[in-house]
Amino acid sequence: MTDTELEEGLKAENSKILKVFMDGLNVDEEFAQALSDAGFSSLEEVAYVPTEELTAIEGLDEETAKQLQQNALASVEKKAQEKQEAGLEELTKLEGIDRVLAARLVAKGIKNGEELADQAIDDLTDIEGLDEKKAGEIIMAARNEYWFKDQSEAVTKK
Repeated sequence: MTDTELEEGLKAENSKILKVFMDGLNVDEEFAQALSDAGFSSLEEVAYVPTEELTAIEGLDEETAKQLQQNALASVEKKAQEKQEAGLEELTKLEGIDRVLAARLVAKGIKNGEELADQAIDDLTDIEGLDEKKAGEIIMAARNEYWFKDQSEAVTKK
């Protein structure tokens, strides 16, 4: 990697961080840059860092720091909720999975169909209302969709 490529990569990464801060914290670019310059690179860091670390930034008082943390936490929670909803939607599209079962899978840490396809039957049998037979069926539904779909479509076209 050349120096120019490295510099361009760093600029692109910094631009992404600034955009995350501007959108998630509702701050201007200058303020986002001050956070980045202070070593912050994610909303999670801003949300969960001790307030004193934020107030160490020149010109940032405790009230503003607390408001930033509230904004960051709200953004982090919103993003987590959106991910969970997307996972529920994706899982309910698979044969044999209703919204209740999808919610139980998500609660177990299985956030999407690809992650379900990676499971073994034994990984799922502790979920309420899911016996070995049903666990095997939903795992195979996920594998058929995420692992074997392209292969079966290629065979069908021949």
